Amino acid sequence: CLMFSCKSDPVLFELTTSVNPIGSGTISPDKGSVWLGDQIEFSAEANTGYSFVKWSGDSNDSISKISLIIDSDINIIAEFAEMTKIPDNIFEKYLIEIGVDDKIDGFVNTNKIKKITSLNISNKGVNDLTGIEDFITLKVLIADNNLISNLDLNFNTELEILSLNNNSLKILDFTNNTNLKIIYLNDNSFENLDLSLISNLIEFSAINNLMNCIKINNSQISSSSNWFKDAQTVFDISC
Repeated sequence: CLMFSCKSDPVLFELTTSVNPIGSGTISPDKGSVWLGDQIEFSAEANTGYSFVKWSGDSNDSISKISLIIDSDINIIAEFAEMTKIPDNIFEKYLIEIGVDDKIDGFVNTNKIKKITSLNISNKGVNDLTGIEDFITLKVLIADNNLISNLDLNFNTELEILSLNNNSLKILDFTNNTNLKIIYLNDNSFENLDLSLISNLIEFSAINNLMNCIKINNSQISSSSNWFKDAQTVFDISC
């Protein structure tokens, strides 16, 4: 080299990124070539239904915006978690109390609630149990003395005990809840119920409702003699 002009040639490195799981979010910048010594700022943004958790690969930070000084090829991964929407603040506050959520923001980590087998949300003033569909291992749901008017339990196929006394419910579909053994639905506004698909039902009570007939199957006829209903309501296989 000539006197006073020695200088190292610039070094170029490759930048690659990915998100986990696929489709859960985006990274900026997401790829390219970078020079040795460059300082690059990365940003991870979650798609709807997900939340940023951490970086992995050549970074282990837990904040969504990071800055790296380049000294080699870079491969970083943005890790996101699937989130379940919980629109009822009182329901979400309860989830914080039992340790599966950490703040009131309308969402809870789906993987955490998939492990919950029992909920007792009685006397809370809950209006809306939207999000309950992702509690897929739930066996016991007790939500007495609330303000619930609509409820979909079709995804809660493991349910064995259900108590919804003193709410404002009119309709409940038990098509997928065939494992139920105990059902309490007193003091609601049900106009009809179909129990005919629940083969192992042991205890049932639905007093103070608006029903004339509750549908059962032939094998439930003997058991239903010990179940509780209003005087004007009958158990019948042809409701």
